[in-house]
Amino acid sequence: MNYFKLSENQNISVPKKANNPAILDTVHNYAYTVKWNYTFTDNDTVFSIGKAVPADLGDAEYVINVTEEGAYARGKDYKSAVKGFLSLLEMIFCYGKNDYRIETLSVRDSAKIPFRAIHICLFPEYSLNTIRKVVRTCGMAKYTHVILETWGSIKLDTLKELAWPNAFTKDEIRELVGEANALGMEVIPFFQHLGHAALARMGYAGKHTVLDQNLALEHLYYPKSYGWVWNFKNPEVKALLKSVRSELCDLFGEGEYFHLGCDEAGMEFDADELGDWLREVQDDLSEKGRRGIIWGDMLLSNDFFPDEPKDPNHPWRIAYGCNSTKEYAEKLLTSLDKRLIVADWQYDAVNAPWKTTSKIREYGFDVICCPWEIHENIPAAVSTAETEGCLGIMETTWNKLIVSPGVQNIVFAGLCAFGEKSFEYWHDSITDRAYNIFRRVAPEGKTYETSGWAEKQV
Repeated sequence: MNYFKLSENQNISVPKKANNPAILDTVHNYAYTVKWNYTFTDNDTVFSIGKAVPADLGDAEYVINVTEEGAYARGKDYKSAVKGFLSLLEMIFCYGKNDYRIETLSVRDSAKIPFRAIHICLFPEYSLNTIRKVVRTCGMAKYTHVILETWGSIKLDTLKELAWPNAFTKDEIRELVGEANALGMEVIPFFQHLGHAALARMGYAGKHTVLDQNLALEHLYYPKSYGWVWNFKNPEVKALLKSVRSELCDLFGEGEYFHLGCDEAGMEFDADELGDWLREVQDDLSEKGRRGIIWGDMLLSNDFFPDEPKDPNHPWRIAYGCNSTKEYAEKLLTSLDKRLIVADWQYDAVNAPWKTTSKIREYGFDVICCPWEIHENIPAAVSTAETEGCLGIMETTWNKLIVSPGVQNIVFAGLCAFGEKSFEYWHDSITDRAYNIFRRVAPEGKTYETSGWAEKQV
């Protein structure tokens, strides 16, 4: 034989940290008719099935060893070990009724990009079931961080109008964070601190989370911004945003980062004044052991790249996403606190390295490269992050989370940034693999509406 066949009553040993539905449901769904007999151990670095044979980790992030008697996954820590174990689960295939096998192999693997984040917008229309499946899929795709942006979708004590009445409760969010942690991922809170202050898709649906519920709160926004920009010059706004940061940090648990947004706005304010405020914000975050992340478009100008062709669909801009004047961008690049991390979103850039990333790096910032939905955009981001010495990548999803190519790109971007060796024999179709993962991570009790990644097929 060249495979390990699972028995109908299969012994399995996993760390106590893995005793979570995100892990247990997934194990069950990859070998549906197997009865798993669990042992939960204090060893955070080893997962084993059957009579597993240990293997030397060396300097790798994790090692997988499958013999005819059992399967073994070990990592340098829990986060690494669980990535190896989830890779191992993907190697289980059904060959007949009650016949689940894993081909024998031994592989050591390490990530080429250490920081691999996924940005998820929590729109009020998404069910908790959908978000749970997406977060679990991110674990399978080897992400290290999940960034949850609230679009009026998390009930906060700071101000009730910051969320719609049907928003997620704190208990629901804590459950989600717990699942992400069990899958070896840190959850990063995201709350817009400047532009996009509507916390809703104004351009698509004309909604404004706060003002549509209470027009008496109009004073929180910068005059003539029509509710688009928080007026941080107002002490009440500063206090509100500080309270939101504290509340979200407490809700999301231990972590190193906080995404502040700050895209598509800023020139309403003096650059030095904006820089001073963001320094105040970073000081507050530093007391919490966190670094702020901001979008990079307001630090970039088309004039920085005079040789770049114009975007034929948007003649006022080049193919790079640059939303500032040269003078304003230079002031921000010079004056902003270098503790802030810049997330360089470039959704049309399919060639590496990105010139925008190089420009921001020149000023001493840590940078995260952020692709989106164009397939070729993703490896260009990964390559840029490697060659420019960036902190990592952040795959964005926006309104395409559950619309093609949303889930496919989530899987592709995560595995592309990891650079996995475990599946060199894998079929080229990332869509098929994404389908399979999404089905396997699903909680029990599926219906037509809760199956797949969209509620309806048409």
